[in-house]
Amino acid sequence: GGFYLTSTTETYGLLAGVDNSSGNAWLQVQRTDATATAYNLNLQPSGGYVGVAITDPACEFEVGGRFSLDAATELTISAGVVTITKAYHTVDTESNAPTDDLNTINGGVGGAILVLQSADVNRDTTLKDNADNLRLAGDFTLTSTNDSITLICDGTNWIEMSRSNNA
Repeated sequence: GGFYLTSTTETYGLLAGVDNSSGNAWLQVQRTDATATAYNLNLQPSGGYVGVAITDPACEFEVGGRFSLDAATELTISAGVVTITKAYHTVDTESNAPTDDLNTINGGVGGAILVLQSADVNRDTTLKDNADNLRLAGDFTLTSTNDSITLICDGTNWIEMSRSNNA
């Protein structure tokens, strides 16, 4: 089912459903122009993220006039590994050790962006370049709760986009 608005040249529809192959619900905003060409903005969860697919070249995507991530939640390193559940996390050392290495980030999908910050100013986390699935511009240590690193996932590896050392 759906809801449609029609003008003399275009139709706008809001549709919802379930993808039977994945069981995920989806929401679609559809614009059909005067030539009966349909353009879509599709929202569907995938791997813990909401995927956005836009097939309308005239479509602009804006949420409240700004881009915003949910508040950070803390991840604790276990044997050099963390598993993300969202796009923004703080990272803490295993057993509150003064230092720890992060070699692997699990839970990403291609195109996902991730921001990491230190969870505690007294515990340093070093992200290790090329140790497993991290591709960085060299090792980077989060030594302050003001330090951050931004990564993008290529489907396998997390690739550094930027780092900020604000200690």
